[in-house]
Amino acid sequence: MFTEILNSFLNVRNKVKDINGNWVDQTKLKETQTTAHGSQIAMTNGDVPVFEIWDKKVIIDSFEWSPSSGARTAPMLSVEQGVMHETNNQILNTISSGQSYYRATALRLYEDKHDYFETTEYNVADSRFKVILKKPIILPVGGKLIFRSVITPETGDIVTYHVNYRIIEG
Repeated sequence: MFTEILNSFLNVRNKVKDINGNWVDQTKLKETQTTAHGSQIAMTNGDVPVFEIWDKKVIIDSFEWSPSSGARTAPMLSVEQGVMHETNNQILNTISSGQSYYRATALRLYEDKHDYFETTEYNVADSRFKVILKKPIILPVGGKLIFRSVITPETGDIVTYHVNYRIIEG
């Protein structure tokens, strides 16, 4: 019985061309589906972490949240490891009609719209909204998702959220 292939052109492994044009074994990616959720989380204790994943591809498939105050709480999604800056490396911020740069509070998304989100109003006078992701967010090298108060939170400021995302390794 032969222990090695005698014909070098006969290969049963799946091959793909790499960036240099060389044939290499095709690797199988490992994909994990997971969720993160929080119900009525107090904003008075500081940032509310949702996930922090680096050096892996992350795809956020669905994301919805409802803050008790649409003007004070915003998600922040940083795409660069290190300090969580208010504006730099944030992909969820928005621009108002007056060309001002803002964090994506539910009220700001309701008034100014956003490419990633759609906002459902429950009561505009009381600043009550629900925000829903319209299309997946792809993070090629991971990211960090948190909720943060844009001003000093008041007693009773809460956020409820649910996120479905995939982690792809390999």
